[in-house]
Amino acid sequence: MAAATWLGTSLARDTGVPSSLAPPPGLECEHSCAQHADEYIDDLAHQAAILFQQVQETHKAEATRARRAVLTHRLQVLERLGTAHARLLAETRNDDALTFSDVPVAPELFDESRLAVRPTWSLEEKTHMDKVNSLDCMVCVGSSGTNKAILASSSEDGTVVLYEQDWSEISHPTCMGSSDTKSGSNFGGNVVPRGDGSQAPVQFGILCSESGEPFHVARFLSMPGVEGGWVILAAGGMSSVALWTAEAAAKFAGADEYFPMAQAAPANDLATLAPSSFAAAVDCSVQIWDITLPTRPLRTLPHPEAVSVLRLPQPNLLLSLSCPSTSETVRKVSSSSDSNSDIYSGQTSVTVWDLRASRFACRFPAITQTPGGNRDVDSPTLMDAASCTGGPLLAVAAGSSFRAWELRHALRPLLDCERLPSSNDKAVTVTAMHLEPTNGKLVALGCRWGSDDSGVLLGNFNGALQFGDCPTSRVPLALCWTPAHSAKASDARLAVFDEDGWFFGFDVATNANLHDLAVARPG
Repeated sequence: MAAATWLGTSLARDTGVPSSLAPPPGLECEHSCAQHADEYIDDLAHQAAILFQQVQETHKAEATRARRAVLTHRLQVLERLGTAHARLLAETRNDDALTFSDVPVAPELFDESRLAVRPTWSLEEKTHMDKVNSLDCMVCVGSSGTNKAILASSSEDGTVVLYEQDWSEISHPTCMGSSDTKSGSNFGGNVVPRGDGSQAPVQFGILCSESGEPFHVARFLSMPGVEGGWVILAAGGMSSVALWTAEAAAKFAGADEYFPMAQAAPANDLATLAPSSFAAAVDCSVQIWDITLPTRPLRTLPHPEAVSVLRLPQPNLLLSLSCPSTSETVRKVSSSSDSNSDIYSGQTSVTVWDLRASRFACRFPAITQTPGGNRDVDSPTLMDAASCTGGPLLAVAAGSSFRAWELRHALRPLLDCERLPSSNDKAVTVTAMHLEPTNGKLVALGCRWGSDDSGVLLGNFNGALQFGDCPTSRVPLALCWTPAHSAKASDARLAVFDEDGWFFGFDVATNANLHDLAVARPG
């Protein structure tokens, strides 16, 4: 106690601090330790910050090296692909490519020896009250045992109308649908016998959407095991694909089944493949379905842009056309699917899929420049395909341009026509297209000529691209080749819907046999 009193008196004397305010014994030592601890913690925090910054810089360097390695690998892959493509092009025969970069519009393109189309029939009344979006055809067996053609047209008015066209002679009683496993075409391996093939089809059914939604497309699916041998699929403004059996269609009944599309988006196009499969183009993907499993798709095939057209010319061979979309929803879907990593992002491209493989076989640009003609909503980029003896034939039309490929040589077009010709020297804008599916030698193009004329342009691939035309009073919007009594190009027949909903037909003939080419519409 005396020592403590002495220490307090000594501190007061040495520091001038009153002895009553001097710190108690041991407190000054504790204060010094705390100060050293704070300094040590600050030093550790500083060192940790420096170490964290070094780790960040090291990570950035590693990430940069990794990206550089990925880009180097992709460049090497592209170089190898370029070398392989160059070798394939060098090995391809020069006479396989017919290039018409600037087809002259001259009278000799339409001489008397060329094929053209001649109007043969028309329905007296409209079957649709709005724009027709698609027209499909297949051959099946009628109740009398004879082959007959059945057709289906889909429209913005929310209906699918069914028609049948009978022939008088009897052929093999085999159902040949749009998904025939042998050829992939609408008509299969057989053709309808010679008879009264120019008669107008007769309506036998009408299918309606649930709430009046428009139908963008309707496709037949051959199913020999069910009544009638076929079902019909339709898609449009709703986020599902509707299926009707032949029995339900004949009774004007509602759909038998609905297939809900992923992403709750409507299907833009359909393609069918027997015995029970179909493909649906939905936003930036293609969904493969089996109608026996209606809950979810079997596969989903991603694309860089919105898919607008699908074709199945042969079993396991799927062709898709994807185009940049103006829809904000589709653009968001495209971005979320990492389409920016695809070199064809933002371009109109064709993708070839082997459905037995895990990814696409090849992808290439559908068009090479801005198409001519009147580019508006009535002239979208169109694609069609047919199964031919020389291999699948693919065609793309946009504006006034037309390109065709044999898929054995898909890297280079079989034909590249920048400006389609017309007999009246007016600019051509393609509005509809269909390749003749039996042998692929003919292509029918619905066209607008200038701003006030329209017609059907017939292309013939016999040796070189030859054209014949037939004026119409209104713009054709949907075309479909119908079966004939032989596989000869000169016996082919064509069914057409125009912009006002009139339905009429053509036969193929030489220009020498054509007299009055204008098609007059009732009313």
